[in-house]
Amino acid sequence: MGTWLQRKWNAMNAKKFEAEIILNNMEQNGYTKDYLAIQWNEQVIYQTKPLKKQSKAWANKEIEEILLLSQNLDTYKKECNRLESMIETGIYEENITLYIIQENLEELQEKISKTKKAISNKRAKLSVDGRLNLTKLLNNEFLKLRMNALALKQRIRDRLRMRKFELENMERAYRSSINEAKLQKHVHQQIKRKEPGIQSLVRNYNKACVQLESMIAQKKAPRGAIAPLPIIMEGLFKLDVDDNIWQDIGFDDDENETIEIPDWLGKEDVRKGIKALLEYNRCIEEERRLIEEKKSMIQWFREEWVVIIKAIGQMSEDINVLYQLKQRKQFLLRLYLSWELPVRGIPGENNTLWGPTKEEIIKAKKYETTQSVLYKEYTNEVADIEMELEDDNEYEDEHDNNDDVITDFEDGDEAELLDQIEEDLSTL
Repeated sequence: MGTWLQRKWNAMNAKKFEAEIILNNMEQNGYTKDYLAIQWNEQVIYQTKPLKKQSKAWANKEIEEILLLSQNLDTYKKECNRLESMIETGIYEENITLYIIQENLEELQEKISKTKKAISNKRAKLSVDGRLNLTKLLNNEFLKLRMNALALKQRIRDRLRMRKFELENMERAYRSSINEAKLQKHVHQQIKRKEPGIQSLVRNYNKACVQLESMIAQKKAPRGAIAPLPIIMEGLFKLDVDDNIWQDIGFDDDENETIEIPDWLGKEDVRKGIKALLEYNRCIEEERRLIEEKKSMIQWFREEWVVIIKAIGQMSEDINVLYQLKQRKQFLLRLYLSWELPVRGIPGENNTLWGPTKEEIIKAKKYETTQSVLYKEYTNEVADIEMELEDDNEYEDEHDNNDDVITDFEDGDEAELLDQIEEDLSTL
């Protein structure tokens, strides 16, 4: 346990040191921890938002939003004309100054510009001529199908983008332990399992594109309508820049401005800094956990020690129980020697709060050292005895072989020997 904590503590410090170096370099380049944290939060919000789904109401929703934005645009223009007329005539309303008028005009012009872009993007989604009466296009089947196709395409793009992020993290993994290798293999398999779902979305999208082209050919679509391009299945997961998946833009339903690539996606330094920040935060959490783990270890040991000391004091009459308690005490002392040194470098609880006194610790260390020497001598003696036994066995085997030879000889000349003995006896 102590060695495990020490290994975790050293690994945490190494990772923390590497993350701090990267964060210091990021700060020198102008990317502070607060900025990286903001970028990470924006990335989480973007990547965890619900994907677009198909719906019959998408087209009507877009049309209604265009109509509402058009009304707002007219209101902004009227207000802008009213303020400009004040400047031209020099007649100002009560409590209105030239400075206030100029400030309001700038705000209105910015709103007008944003509203025009929003209307243009929404019309591009619908793929309709700007001269058409949008009110007449409500519940139009072509627009419903087109909006569903665009929702499918946005969903495909998001799924492909998420898959790229997952594989990128897998390719950059450098740990080579068996457990990490198994985990990476499992994650890679799970990522591969998502590919059929993405391919199914692409097939549905291509079917919708074919239906849209057919409706345009049959003149069932609004004037000027354009069908989106189908997606080529070959090389779908390579995400090349020239793929059809990126050709149609304006799918997002945000502020409908020209979308800028966020720093967490477009800047490699920011992405590297975010990973270092997350690693640093995990190291801080791991540091707190390891300190608490050491604290719990010392508290547990101290409680066990207090209990065993009290039990020894109360069981002085029963020799058998007292022997077992002393054995438990020796076990705790060996446990202390095994735990205390590895976790000494982890801050937290004072090392004197374990429980055993200095004399008991010194005695336990001497005992452990003596035991190891005795065990070594005993092991050598056992080895010598085994060698002697092997020699004896070899000697016995040779002796048995000789006995066999003698026995064979006696069996062969048994009658001759008996005759010789009888002659000797008769001579006497």
